[in-house]
Order: sequence, then structure tokens, then C-alpha cells
Amino acid sequence: MPTVTANLVDKGIIGKNLPYIWQTGGKMLLVSALGLRAAFGNIYFASHQAMQVGQRLRGLDLL
Repeated sequence: MPTVTANLVDKGIIGKNLPYIWQTGGKMLLVSALGLRAAFGNIYFASHQAMQVGQRLRGLDLL
């Protein structure tokens, strides 16, 4: 990420290359959106597994 940001500043902002800024910014947003989707998937599957463990524990006759 530091390299991408450095290139964005050097090639885009200092070089006044607006298409490069939009292209790089779009790629950064796409990667962020993919990471967010993966995080939501992780939360969903982790909570599903936790519910299954709780259900199994409630089914055990521990006393």
C-alpha cells in the first residue's frame, strides 16, 4: 500500500495526471470492497459455526 500511495502522489498528483489518479483510486476502492465482502463472509460463517456449537452444547446432558 505505501508503494501504491507513493506512486499515486508521484505520478498522479505531482505529474498532474488525472486519469492515473482515477484509475489508481478505482483500483484501491475495488480492493477495499473485496476486503469488506470477505469480512462480511467471515462474520457470517463464524457466527453460523458458533450457533451450531451452542446448539450441540445445549443438546448434551452434562448434569
